[in-house]
Amino acid sequence: MDIKTFVLEILELIKKEKFIILLSAVVVTILTVAIHFVAVFDYGKNNNEVLENISAQLDMYIEQENLGAFANSYLLETLVTEPEVVEEISTSTNVDIMSVLNRFSENNEPIYSTEDPINIERNTSSNIMSLTVNVGSDEENLKVADAYYNWFDKADSPFFQDKDVFLINEPELINDSLNSNQSNSISIKTTIIWVILGLIFGIVIGLMVAVLKVIFSDIIKYSFTYGWNSNDIYIKEKQSTPVTKIAHSILSSQADSLAILTEKTLSSELINEISKFNSKNFVIYNDIANISIDSNIEEFIFIVERNKTTKKWYIKQRNDLKLYPNSRVKIVEIEK
Repeated sequence: MDIKTFVLEILELIKKEKFIILLSAVVVTILTVAIHFVAVFDYGKNNNEVLENISAQLDMYIEQENLGAFANSYLLETLVTEPEVVEEISTSTNVDIMSVLNRFSENNEPIYSTEDPINIERNTSSNIMSLTVNVGSDEENLKVADAYYNWFDKADSPFFQDKDVFLINEPELINDSLNSNQSNSISIKTTIIWVILGLIFGIVIGLMVAVLKVIFSDIIKYSFTYGWNSNDIYIKEKQSTPVTKIAHSILSSQADSLAILTEKTLSSELINEISKFNSKNFVIYNDIANISIDSNIEEFIFIVERNKTTKKWYIKQRNDLKLYPNSRVKIVEIEK
């Protein structure tokens, strides 16, 4: 089969099996989006991501001796999330911070994320460090931020031996509506991407189901479901084609001795038209095995009627055709 015929047959299959393909696309899309939302929900649940919670924040400026503004927010965040520091803050606030950090770190790199429960970001213009706390309820977030405020105020850690900490403001709850809108925007974009992926995979799966359906059918429904050699003559006729034209396609040949092979009895109208070609020496057979051994057949003409001719019959005839290696083969497929 040539590429052009194959593509046209696939397009025809899509047109006829569009219900299965569309149904598959819809079902797979719904399942894909549902799985996405369940995954997001579980992730948020496991990380105590409660939408009503508001983060607490405090700002500071750190001056390093002989070097000016301290600008390494990653190093500072590593310091405030060290186990001994977290344990100290947890003890003073009675808030289990470490379990929240551990759950978050299972799927993220805390230091390189801006959404971790305890986060420090630096304003690149002013070098002001902002510590954001989101480890539980609003009250717990504020308590933890207050504890860090006192911890920075004392600055007992060896880390601060050559540094001065200037606390700009006391901890306060922040209305992160801008971030919420951005998160919602990202969520919508992500959902759209999943919908598109679901549609693509659904269409592919639906097409595969439609193809497998006709491939495993016992009846020939499309040209790509049965085989022929590249040197075979292939002619496709529609049922609406005039019978005279179909008869002409069947018997148009330079060969003198023809054998017409058909599994089902041809219509009387088509037989009448074929019979008008008195100049052709042809016989209609149901099976190659019925042809006399002494017959010299120059060309075999297969009549394949869609939704009628069986693959079993066609395969048997092709196997028996090996007994006539020098004979030409023509396939006239009639679309029902």
